[in-house]
Amino acid sequence: MLEDLLGSIFGYWMGKVILDFLLSLIAPLAIIVVVLVYLYHAFTWRQIGRKAGLEEEWMPFIPIARSIYRLKIVGDRPWKILFFMDSSVSWLVMTCIFSILSLLYWIFAIILAIGYFIFMFVVTIQYRIKYYRLFGMDTHLVLVSLIPGLNAINAVIDALLAYTKALDGKGAENKASEQSAEQGRLTGITGEYSGVSLPVEDGQELVLGKDPAVCNIVLGKDSDFISHKHCGIRYIAASNTYILMDYSKNGVFDEQGNSLHSNMQLYPGAVIVLANKGNMFRVG
Repeated sequence: MLEDLLGSIFGYWMGKVILDFLLSLIAPLAIIVVVLVYLYHAFTWRQIGRKAGLEEEWMPFIPIARSIYRLKIVGDRPWKILFFMDSSVSWLVMTCIFSILSLLYWIFAIILAIGYFIFMFVVTIQYRIKYYRLFGMDTHLVLVSLIPGLNAINAVIDALLAYTKALDGKGAENKASEQSAEQGRLTGITGEYSGVSLPVEDGQELVLGKDPAVCNIVLGKDSDFISHKHCGIRYIAASNTYILMDYSKNGVFDEQGNSLHSNMQLYPGAVIVLANKGNMFRVG
């Protein structure tokens, strides 16, 4: 009987030792898994950003900066992080607003939270449409990603974009220009370069302005409101898009007069206006 009791005590002790050992491994393993998943997403977005022509390769490794980096890929401004559903910042802001206002007036807090959520939804859908269009994919994929259980398709698409060439330049927008995928074009519409088609090599930046020392497309010194170094256009063959850099004081605009900003993605056919409509160019 004593032997049975000692055997039971020993078995219990051994079981507890083994259980404690396994439990001690859970926390480190969980941390390792979290770190590996985080790094995977960081490297994935860095690869996608490279294909989109971004240079700030450190941003995907910093939590909030990663969301801003993703917005920059499609040419969106950083402030949209406040309404970007894939960013924890937007959810934190909505939670804070709801918590503060709920102390004052519940109905108003609920209405505002619902409105904020709807705006987040719209901003995120617009982002995904731009994202799919940028890489030449069918924008109807947005609808599929909204179906519960199928939103994991976004992760699959991200991985394919980052680590394969399966989706590079295969969309309807890019098919029309496959013959010149390795070389872009900048064509003058008005001004002294009207009708002139200028080639842009993959990764090359054409700099437009008055100063021949810093510009390879020199505009006349009598061009009103044109800066010495006004703007740059860089072609990205992988996505068949152009990246605008604004170095000017008087700005770069589209045909409707909307201001364009640096790092904005331009698609073939887009028109840029340098300061005024006396100097207009079309990309692609």
